[in-house]
Amino acid sequence: MQVLTPADLKSDKKVILYGATHCPYCSKAKALLTSLNVEFEYRGTDVSDQFEKERAALGKHLNYETIPMIFVKNQFIGGNSDLHALHEKGGLLPMLN
Repeated sequence: MQVLTPADLKSDKKVILYGATHCPYCSKAKALLTSLNVEFEYRGTDVSDQFEKERAALGKHLNYETIPMIFVKNQFIGGNSDLHALHEKGGLLPMLN
């Protein structure tokens, strides 16, 4: 398995979300970002072997194996509950500027 860190992620968006279509927590995270008009790159691990390999490599590095996996400006912030907590504390939008 390749070694992959958050610093290795490439995207023209400030937010990258690894998730799957069957995952309700992924849907909740996408809904929050959409409601805030935050553009994000969604990487569906259930439709792309490459995205699943990336998620697995990142998960191994971060010791975090669940989805969604959310990164803001290449910084791992956690999953859906972490995203919502960050927003409720007023920390999400400033990270995006």
